[in-house]
Amino acid sequence: LKILFEPAEGIGHINAAIGLAQALLNRGHQIFVFTLPKEIGTFKKFGLNEIQLKSTNEVKIGSNDKKNDDDKDHPMKSSQDTLERMNEAGIFSHQSSINKIDAYRSMIDVRIHNSHGYQKHQQLKEIHPQMVAAIEELKPDLIIADSCHFSLAPCIAYGKIPWIFLYSENPLSLFDSPNVPPALSGKHNQYYNYYCFQFQLNSTGYPTNDKTGWEEFREKFEKFYGESHCYAQNLINKEFGYPEVDEKKIFLLTSPYLNIYGCPEELDYTDLAKLPDNYIRIDTYCRKIAEKFELPTEFKKKIHPEDKLIYLSLGSMAGFDVDLMKKLVKILGKTSHKYIVSKGIHHDQYELPDNMWGGPFVPQTEIL
Repeated sequence: LKILFEPAEGIGHINAAIGLAQALLNRGHQIFVFTLPKEIGTFKKFGLNEIQLKSTNEVKIGSNDKKNDDDKDHPMKSSQDTLERMNEAGIFSHQSSINKIDAYRSMIDVRIHNSHGYQKHQQLKEIHPQMVAAIEELKPDLIIADSCHFSLAPCIAYGKIPWIFLYSENPLSLFDSPNVPPALSGKHNQYYNYYCFQFQLNSTGYPTNDKTGWEEFREKFEKFYGESHCYAQNLINKEFGYPEVDEKKIFLLTSPYLNIYGCPEELDYTDLAKLPDNYIRIDTYCRKIAEKFELPTEFKKKIHPEDKLIYLSLGSMAGFDVDLMKKLVKILGKTSHKYIVSKGIHHDQYELPDNMWGGPFVPQTEIL
């Protein structure tokens, strides 16, 4: 088959798309990827064909003349401005999930000039005609799209080509059931503390065995976040003559054909609620890279047979919280174990103890 990917922006979403695309490529399919200017070369190095889109409305990268050479190729460099905005809005603060809805809405609402949502809308408005032309020329057999929390390109949702919705975050948002915590409120249990799939609004997290606060969160979420999301999707639909939607759910345009999400079975919510038959869970989106990883010789000398070697990474989102990273490495630095640490884009703001080695980013798939 000739398969066209439309990944969501952000390193985590891009990596998920690459992992699935590689699996399909290895099965003999032709893979093409819609690629924004700042992403050029990202997919090609994995053997995927890039369809380059021209955009003058890309989210601007924060400028900092003090950035050192380690930052030049950091996977999060194109998202730094967005992360800084999220931090300023209080999304990374220790507020409760329900109090963060206001902050998140201020990020995504297209009616707020220069908000992230506004910039994303302007970008989609610019590239949509290019996407239509590319689809017409390529004539793919299948399109796989991940819109994350923003509007889905209507030419995909309402086009003639069968399409799959690819979701690369906590699957809680996919469940429309009173038996699971509200979307984006977070799942809080002993395992979820280690597998932080959705950090943005998950500060305390609602436990799955206590429904206190669920209804209050759902009402506020639908009133503010849901309404903003619905407005944005209808705005782009009307711009290009597509039907409007009237639901105020987090995902307005899931696929009638097939929907794929990644989540280990142990952490899924299917023990509490069921998804429609056209939803498929896979354990993980795992990229394969050509580079081989070796620990530095000096650090390997510190590892004794009785030591435990532990990998520490909070991902692209939580890793942006410097205070949290400092606190973790300080505590873990007092243990007898050895650690490999993915320090994040603010790696230059803290040092690692002697029992740790790491860098701005490390090849996680090779390490594991």
